[in-house]
Amino acid sequence: MSARVNVGDEKKQLLSRLLLSVKSCQSRFGSRTELATEDDKLISQLCSAFEDVFLHRIKRPPSQASKGLWQMTENLVRFNFKFEISDFRFRFIVEVMIIRINFTFVSTQVPGLRSTEVSSFWPLIKSQLSKHEAERFLLLHNVRTDSGRGRAWLRAALNEHSLERYIHVVLSLDNLHDFYEESSFLLDGELSSILPQTAAGLGSILFALIVDNPELDKINPELMASTVKIRVTVESFCCKSGCIKLMVDVRIL
Repeated sequence: MSARVNVGDEKKQLLSRLLLSVKSCQSRFGSRTELATEDDKLISQLCSAFEDVFLHRIKRPPSQASKGLWQMTENLVRFNFKFEISDFRFRFIVEVMIIRINFTFVSTQVPGLRSTEVSSFWPLIKSQLSKHEAERFLLLHNVRTDSGRGRAWLRAALNEHSLERYIHVVLSLDNLHDFYEESSFLLDGELSSILPQTAAGLGSILFALIVDNPELDKINPELMASTVKIRVTVESFCCKSGCIKLMVDVRIL
């Protein structure tokens, strides 16, 4: 029950931050007398707030690095090997068989941290774009990652005042659960229904955001990728001379 309450609070905080950011931008740029660019901190915060909503509880497939370590572990379990011990007193070969291996995934979750490799809403957005529209972002010269393309799309949508329309499209998808966990912001009907109106409130602002910006591929220091650690503990090596224990600690940084 407590976990559900925490997730609910998490979503309310996301919405509160987004609404506050929209209100601040309306006050600052709503008169249409000044172009809104990311040189202004309020605009950067607005983009970040929308990104966090789109990324909340998004499903993340295993990274290639973690897949490789899982495979390494599986191979280790199946591998019988020999090693040689020798010194001036004796020399013999010990045949070793691993009879048990314990491995634990430990994901270091730091509030606000996101993974550059897998946390991206671009696959969702791309699925709703025409081939020509998708190529617009796929062929950007300075943006080369899915995370960067997602951010580039968001900025283009703000520039063109099309974000409200896209949000309506996304929220109406029958397969939205394929992209998000059940507890995600976008699958929360009550909270997500506020998003189109929130985006519409930005209609009076003249955005001039750079879309083909190499910075969009980079990690914001405040939004760094979470560190995934894989700890592999190998126990009970049985051999002719007795049993030994070995712990192997492998980390992905």
